[in-house]
Amino acid sequence: MWRRSPRVLSALVVGVIVASLIVGESSLPAGAQTTEVTATVETDPVPSGGDAADDPAIWLHPTDPSSSTVIGTDKEGGLAVYDLSGRQIQYLAGIRPNNVDIRHGFPLAGQSVDLVVTSDRGDDAITIHRVDPQSRQLVEVAPPIATGLDVLGVCLYRSPETGSFYVFVTSDGSGPVRQWQLSDGGGGGVTATQVRDIATDSTSEGCVADDDLAYLYVAEEDVGIWKYEAEPNGGSSRVPVDQVGSTLEADVEGLTIYYGPEGAGYLIASSQGSGEYVAYERMGNNQHITNFQIVDSAAVDGTSSTDGIDVMSAPLGAGFPNGLFVAQDGDNDSGNQNFKLVPWDVVAGSPNAALAIEPGWNPRGDSPVDLPHVPLPSDISTTPVNWSVGHAAVSGAEGDGLLAADGTVESGTSLVIDSAGAVAVEFFGLRVPAGSGIRSAHVQFTAAEVDDSDVVLSIHGVLDGSGEETEAVTWAPAAWGGAGERGMFQQTPDLSVIIRQMVASPQWEPGGSLTLVVRAEGLGRRAAVSFDADPTEAPALRLEYSEGR
Repeated sequence: MWRRSPRVLSALVVGVIVASLIVGESSLPAGAQTTEVTATVETDPVPSGGDAADDPAIWLHPTDPSSSTVIGTDKEGGLAVYDLSGRQIQYLAGIRPNNVDIRHGFPLAGQSVDLVVTSDRGDDAITIHRVDPQSRQLVEVAPPIATGLDVLGVCLYRSPETGSFYVFVTSDGSGPVRQWQLSDGGGGGVTATQVRDIATDSTSEGCVADDDLAYLYVAEEDVGIWKYEAEPNGGSSRVPVDQVGSTLEADVEGLTIYYGPEGAGYLIASSQGSGEYVAYERMGNNQHITNFQIVDSAAVDGTSSTDGIDVMSAPLGAGFPNGLFVAQDGDNDSGNQNFKLVPWDVVAGSPNAALAIEPGWNPRGDSPVDLPHVPLPSDISTTPVNWSVGHAAVSGAEGDGLLAADGTVESGTSLVIDSAGAVAVEFFGLRVPAGSGIRSAHVQFTAAEVDDSDVVLSIHGVLDGSGEETEAVTWAPAAWGGAGERGMFQQTPDLSVIIRQMVASPQWEPGGSLTLVVRAEGLGRRAAVSFDADPTEAPALRLEYSEGR
């Protein structure tokens, strides 16, 4: 009952993108607003002083949702359990749990139990407990499991393909993300078997796995958010979700998933440097939706410098009838650090949030939703080469610049789109089979300067080798507020109608190149960073496809 239907296994993704995320100053796209929300409950402070509270996890009671709990780490002394009024009902001392995660419905000794796993910095180990549904307290089911890492984060994953349970541990420095499979070890205990290492470049802590779509998300603190395959045979292929300097400000900390129906919902990240929480679409390319922050109310103070977060879309009684969002507070105004509880309808119902309320999810579902899994590309190192061309002509010359009337190319540091000329961007190495079904396609630009004039842009494709033009897509971008912006206002509308026409052409060959031309209709202009100016800020094409139509 855990097996995906064969139709979903042939879906693929290709990303022709800049191969590394860029560190920079954070800013929301021009015109975007951060939504302010308030908490209704805060937990008792953790017993330890200083920077101690870190990460929460929400446990759903099997019969009485109002009796659910929040499990929170005190990384200087123990693991706490709180009821939904914020009262501490258990504290396991003598460990140093940094992060915590939970999965409901683990098969153990002939029963279905709810596993709670932490990353213990004291022993660089994994600790595993189960929740006793009668007392709501934690019971150890395994001795600490040595990781061989300088542990930081931890997250659990239940495979929609096999039903197997896995744990991922992130680490300090440039150590790997390590994956273990969890199994019933007999006698009421749990065992762990190491199955994979995923290479990383720098310190990563926050992580979360999507149990329906089979992806793992990892927060590289000073860089951004990466998306990996969650299955143990997934290798180290990855694509970037977002980068520091766009909608995130370092450190990028906790990650969590709001589960909606049929793959809907949100990936949410803690942007610690800005004191905000960043929401992305759960499906597709994880398009950015909104930023929100928890501010002071008359009864409960707001949050700042948040490490871990968690969210639950299931109803949790009268106080949280539409789900719950929990965030660690790095500067509690009434004592040691603690955790703040916000009803999800407060988050989703706030102005400019653009988030939905979907309270039907059951983390103990007998089988996961049968959703398409789109495998990540095995090689995403291809970098687009682009150049500016006058009068919308496309040149075969390599390099960046303005194509003069005599056919020569004059180098330039920006791609200027206005009534005097157009921009062409060529992408190489697109290993898309001919006739593939293009699900979505977008180009991400980086602003080279402030541009707030009204402008309408027209985008069409030119197939390599034929010069034939496709139909066009119209784009009326919002104002670009400053140089270096690389967010939703610098991203094109869906261009799948263009790409679909190009890969259906008789001239198309997998591994070939395609060129997109952008013209300004009438007055107004936009200027984007060129490849010659900064390859890491060059235009990037992201598309999803499935083989066959």
